[in-house]
Amino acid sequence: MKIVLKQMVCASIIIPEMATEREAFAASEIQKYILKISGATLPIISDNAEIDSNMILIGGPGRNKATLNYITENEFDKIVPGPDGLIIKTFGDNVLVLAGSSKNPNERERGTIYAVYEFLEKYLGCSFTAYGKIGGGYGEFIPSASDIKIDSIEYIKGRADLSYRTAIVQFYGFSHIKPNSDANHGLTISFIDWMAKNRLNRILLMMNSYETIKTNGVLEEIEKRGISLTVGHHDSGMFFLPPCGNEVFPEKYFETHPEYYRLQPDGSRFFAETKWNGQLIFDMRNPGCIEQIAENIKKWLKENSYVDIVNLWPNDCDDLQCVCSECSKYSKTDNYAYFVNEIAKAVNKEYPDVKIDMIVYLDLWEPPLDVDIDRGVLVEVSTWGPGNILRRFGLKDGSGLIGTDVEKNAMEWSKIAGGMVYYDYYMTNFGSNQVYCPMADEIIKIYENFKGKGYCCGTGSQMEAYNLWNYLFNFYTHGRKSYDTSLSMEELLERFTKIFGKGGEYIKEYIRYVEDFFEGQVPNGKDSAAYFASNVDKNKVYDLFEKAYDAQPEGNLRDNIRLMRMAFRYSDLYINNPDCDELIYMSNEFGSFWGCYGQTGYGIAIFNSPGNTSYVQDKWLNPLLNKINI
Repeated sequence: MKIVLKQMVCASIIIPEMATEREAFAASEIQKYILKISGATLPIISDNAEIDSNMILIGGPGRNKATLNYITENEFDKIVPGPDGLIIKTFGDNVLVLAGSSKNPNERERGTIYAVYEFLEKYLGCSFTAYGKIGGGYGEFIPSASDIKIDSIEYIKGRADLSYRTAIVQFYGFSHIKPNSDANHGLTISFIDWMAKNRLNRILLMMNSYETIKTNGVLEEIEKRGISLTVGHHDSGMFFLPPCGNEVFPEKYFETHPEYYRLQPDGSRFFAETKWNGQLIFDMRNPGCIEQIAENIKKWLKENSYVDIVNLWPNDCDDLQCVCSECSKYSKTDNYAYFVNEIAKAVNKEYPDVKIDMIVYLDLWEPPLDVDIDRGVLVEVSTWGPGNILRRFGLKDGSGLIGTDVEKNAMEWSKIAGGMVYYDYYMTNFGSNQVYCPMADEIIKIYENFKGKGYCCGTGSQMEAYNLWNYLFNFYTHGRKSYDTSLSMEELLERFTKIFGKGGEYIKEYIRYVEDFFEGQVPNGKDSAAYFASNVDKNKVYDLFEKAYDAQPEGNLRDNIRLMRMAFRYSDLYINNPDCDELIYMSNEFGSFWGCYGQTGYGIAIFNSPGNTSYVQDKWLNPLLNKINI
């Protein structure tokens, strides 16, 4: 099947007559990338039109009448049950089907979008590894060919191996900018696009970030890619039962119903000033409190119907619980689980496909003794356990999690929960100040373990639009491996390094080296990141980047090498020479960490305030600045 020949159109893209937003987007993506590859624009045509050309059919037989001519709906659903399953299959010499499962709750035709990207990568040679400053063309590899010929294809991925593949996007506020204003970051839409291309199917947001994306165009970008939304984070309690009222729920509940808030030993009711203090701020066994929060969640869901998981997390700290006679009978975890469970049951009567997400972390840890968790509850087990201790990162056999007390506790939760997922830290935590900590080989083993044991639906990890390159292979592995646990380290590296052109083999060697070097030698967070940057063989690393640079001629692919090196260079300088002019210069000209209100940076988060410097840029920096207007 030839699609184009010397820019002459030889195929049409066929979509359902009543195509969903996602199906239309999938069609536009295959059209866009074939244009980039070949220079030819394939027409997009409805399935009710007469067609006399080769056909690329978007959507399965339950959606696309033209696809129904080649496979029945029952046959399709049997081989692609989903969720997020896909099929790429040719029929004869002139038909290619790109379709995905669509009948699971809140699935939103993501499989069809994945089929397009898998086809572009696996059969046309594209790579969607990263992104960079808008307009620079960074982070992707698109081959060039005037003649695209497709041989016989049959590739089927019936369902995602792990159904929960999440970015926990904590758009972070700093003292000199409006809190959480980074939901307006110029790279946010690039990040959403990268998520879809790399099989991440959910984004978890704080409440105020969600309210921002409803007004700045980002929500529309999320919806058209079928990415699901979890909303709430640690904002949720004070949002759904605000002590002083808010725009959505104006009642000042602390005045009208002080009994809803936790009773303290001195007889007063606790008033939480921020989401960072108080932990369990409610009287968890108060039926009126439970009923009010459930009603408020239902009211909010009616106006925010795209959201299918609502966090009901405590405030972020470790604090006392209510001392009323009912709460005092039980542990903190028992009371919290009961509270979430009762709210979930009430919400599910009207919204059966919505889950209420509870978090297991700090001293909210061991499973409850007297609560049977409802199917409407999703249990999210953080790897941040009692005593503020994070698990060790980077162990290539996965033993930083596999077989540990964290996993044993999570498996106990999974026995009583309708669904259980992990909240993990593939960028360590904010204490590391965005310093690289390689752990992709560990992620690979952990996800294979999840698939084999079957107790876990997947993982969410903290990620931001502005720090992709800092942890690029970690994040890439998180998305790809959670979707398809059969992928090996070498298979992931092969696709990942296409964006570095002829320098790709040296980037592979760099990644293999740092993954082998870092094996959880010190405790987690800032200590583990600092250990890596202080002890890794920097001469070896920089030599590999030099070889990659020399191998790949000037252009976008060499620029990708520059960006990959810059992320490592930032980690090196921040730990070993934090006051140097080069680091300040990088922060001024390349860092996206301080970016908001339209500023973008390059997808590298440089934890250094911009300032004056006399640094003279070198070959690793200057060509990037000269390439586009900033």
